[in-house]
Amino acid sequence: MYESIRYFYNILNDNKSGSATITEKIISTFKSLFKENEILSKAEVFSIIKVIFQKFPNFSILFHFLNQLSLYIESEGELINQEKLIKFVSDYENKWKNSSRKSAIIFLDKININNKGILLHSNSSAIKIVFEIAAKKGIKPVIWQTVSSPANEGIIQAEKIASLGFKVNLIHEDEIWLFKDNFDFILLGSDFITDNFFINKTGSYSITLLNKPVYIIAETRKIITEKNIDKRLFDILTTEKEKNPKELYTGNVKNIYPENYYFEKIPYKNVKGICLETGIFTPESIFKSKIFNNFKFSIFFNNYY
Repeated sequence: MYESIRYFYNILNDNKSGSATITEKIISTFKSLFKENEILSKAEVFSIIKVIFQKFPNFSILFHFLNQLSLYIESEGELINQEKLIKFVSDYENKWKNSSRKSAIIFLDKININNKGILLHSNSSAIKIVFEIAAKKGIKPVIWQTVSSPANEGIIQAEKIASLGFKVNLIHEDEIWLFKDNFDFILLGSDFITDNFFINKTGSYSITLLNKPVYIIAETRKIITEKNIDKRLFDILTTEKEKNPKELYTGNVKNIYPENYYFEKIPYKNVKGICLETGIFTPESIFKSKIFNNFKFSIFFNNYY
């Protein structure tokens, strides 16, 4: 393994941040790596991409960046020009850095959340941006946030939203049915949006069964269609590997086998709108746009499996 992978060790051990936050950290670390190393080979960069993808194979925004970086590396010579590589990463960052904010602005322009009871789950950078903007506009919803076990990353989101001046009712996701009459609608992030389901933190499926309107905050980088991707790669992207079982059980009693997964596939039941930086779509209409059929996959990812 190349020594340069050490730049990414802290990120590879992060099990609480979402796709967008992890991608921001990865991009920043790549820029530091490229600035501090004048000569990098294709093989070295691809080895780093492989390790990152193996750790986070289900993070859509990260996959989008890694795929675009792979396409760029494939177009270069064996030794990569340092300045051009830094420019590529910086251009990618600048192109996409405001996409979640655009989605949040569109959501708040189209959906009235003032004095509405909103149920939140897990920890999403896009959702936190919604409430940053809402705070500046003086919009005052009633917020209910799940703890989101076993990593409890919902507490991170609750603390951030509370710091903006909102009252946050913090509950365990197992309690949602006790408080269901307090929710006017549900606001979720998403790790992938596909033709037939979206992927989000475990517990999201149960939340969508509350028979309340569900809205998803996302961006176009999170969309993949089964029509324009190899089935094996689609399965890798949408099938989660089991997480550390010790997060569920640290005892040593014989015949206990903890099963620990962070994400689940959720059908579009009760989903009223998917808010992207380009507008709000219904699940039925989102894939009719031609822009979702032009995504190009790198040789690296086409041959990954």
